Amino acid sequence: MRWIEGLVAVRCRLLSMPYGDQALFMSREMFERAGGFPNEPLLEDYALVRRLKKYGRIVMAEGDAVTSARRWRRMGFVRATWSNNLCLAAYKLGVSTERIERWRNAG
Repeated sequence: MRWIEGLVAVRCRLLSMPYGDQALFMSREMFERAGGFPNEPLLEDYALVRRLKKYGRIVMAEGDAVTSARRWRRMGFVRATWSNNLCLAAYKLGVSTERIERWRNAG
């Protein structure tokens, strides 16, 4: 899991794209200005971070956020990574999050 953690840290720092499991901190005002979390079954954190980037730079705080590795352990590194990237690619291509969720839950 530390290897995954390192790759995520690189993505966050290079692309300024932390997702919800990296812990997102902002003022209520900024959260509301960015539209809050969309009412979506998944990728709501990704959508929020993309909107937040319109308001300025996203800065990574020092420190750790403890999150669950349950899904990674259950699916395995390759399958979980593949699933996550397919979901993100489908979302970027305009597939609804409801359909993506059905695909993901079927697999």
